[in-house]
Amino acid sequence: MKHVKRETFIAVAAAGFLIFIALKYGENIYNTVMQYTINMTEKNVVVDKPSEKVIPTANPIISSTVKINFKDIPKQLLNPTGDGISSFVNSTSRKKLVEMLNKMKQLPQGVGPWRTIYCNNDKMIFYNYGHMIAYNYSEKEKGIYSILDFSNLKVGTYQGSQVITFSISPDGNYVLFGTNILERDLKSDKSLYIYDVNNGTAKEFVTNFKMQRENVKWYNKYNDSTYKWVVSVKDDKNTVIWDVAKVKTLGVLPIDVKEVSDTSKFLNSEDLSFTDAKGNITKLFTENYTERFWFKDNNTLIAVQSMENMENLKLMDFQIVEINIIDKTGKVTFRP
Repeated sequence: MKHVKRETFIAVAAAGFLIFIALKYGENIYNTVMQYTINMTEKNVVVDKPSEKVIPTANPIISSTVKINFKDIPKQLLNPTGDGISSFVNSTSRKKLVEMLNKMKQLPQGVGPWRTIYCNNDKMIFYNYGHMIAYNYSEKEKGIYSILDFSNLKVGTYQGSQVITFSISPDGNYVLFGTNILERDLKSDKSLYIYDVNNGTAKEFVTNFKMQRENVKWYNKYNDSTYKWVVSVKDDKNTVIWDVAKVKTLGVLPIDVKEVSDTSKFLNSEDLSFTDAKGNITKLFTENYTERFWFKDNNTLIAVQSMENMENLKLMDFQIVEINIIDKTGKVTFRP
């Protein structure tokens, strides 16, 4: 009890001392603080200004929705060479590609639209149920430069339980493709191929193989960008290593190579929502069917788009489009 009374006495004394200080010197303290504030204001210094940083919400709300209308660039620029083939393709390859294009123009759209599977600074690769196309979108070399026909290859289909699957080298020059079989117990009668995009040749190098894209790795030599690729792929039982330069399988992975990943970025068409500097979220949409958009650069998306508003749609009724996500405009840049 004595201990409690002693603590109470100390607390009361301290409170009394604070009241005395406030009564005697309070006005001086107030004046000092006010003068400091005035001086700081005269020097244009703001103290404790609230942050203007926009904090994203857990469930963002769309501020606006914008329909992208695609305007054609001048006709002579839509197909600069007239036949849809890139200007850097040699005469022999050009003749072959033109013949393939003419046959493809008679084919129906088929079971689904074109799907883009690769994009870098100047080229795109996309496929349909029966063909794969490599397209150069640079201004000087715009046009198709490689076409692969799947009809005589032992691969899966566009959709279903056995589907054709691709993995592209990070530089876009080679395509490893095979078949992903969803039934685990089903034995594969499909093959693995390596396709040289630039010369248009496909080589079968493994038979009876189940391919999964996540099990593919591309390797290059340290500090040697000119070195052709080594690629490894595994299924449930085996790992296969293919040396692109030596055109043969390897028993082990070379010790002087490193894994290189594909750094390209893409967005599915339903995910075209962007946040500006003020935190406003704008969702973009298009009428014609487009499965994926790829980042051509930080502000530009590029895609292959089916022209669904046409009657009797044919396989080659597609166009290459771009969207500027800053000013929310679109343009058609190529038609074969």
